[in-house]
Amino acid sequence: MLYDELKANGAVIDSEPELTEFDLGVWKKEFSVRDFDGYVIGFGTALKIEN
Repeated sequence: MLYDELKANGAVIDSEPELTEFDLGVWKKEFSVRDFDGYVIGFGTALKIEN
């Protein structure tokens, strides 16, 4: 997994994996890292909820 690879190589993890609910469904935010200039880069995926 990309998260494990980046963390093992010393990436600055800005946020750990978490689930967030919105009106349109659930967003699975995998993680985010901070780059050398202080910018936060997020990696995630949307989950489709079946009704």
